[in-house]
Amino acid sequence: MIPGKDNIAICYSNVVANTFYERNDFVKAKELYKIGADQGHAGAQNNLGSILDNEGEIEQAKTYYKLSANQGNRLAQYNLGIIFKDEGNIEEAKKYLKMTADQDSEDAQHVLGTIFLEEGNIEEAKKYWTLFANQTKTTAHRIMIQKKFNHDS
Repeated sequence: MIPGKDNIAICYSNVVANTFYERNDFVKAKELYKIGADQGHAGAQNNLGSILDNEGEIEQAKTYYKLSANQGNRLAQYNLGIIFKDEGNIEEAKKYLKMTADQDSEDAQHVLGTIFLEEGNIEEAKKYWTLFANQTKTTAHRIMIQKKFNHDS
């Protein structure tokens, strides 16, 4: 028996699934991602969640995103945060978005800044938008954020 043979097979099925996904053959990609997802592969879980999300199977998508997010997959954390935000479950959205924002996700930092601003929590909004601006390193973002907080303060 080859050590790690199962891991190699799971990785191979995910690589093949990615190829099908890129070719828009979501049926085959979904089938192959499920193999890896059911074996605990965080990337496959996130990718399967993404397909299910796009198909409108939100509850199933959340199940796979959660499995992946709990393994530290920042894309799954972000995707799950956005689903919760869209559902109006802001506390759960913030929980998952903070997980990925703490891993330097620009998108999560921006969304969190917006959520906190909408809640009237200017300090937290400023914190996440500043992190976002520093991540993007663009002058336009830094100026926009600086003007927003200088104007509102």
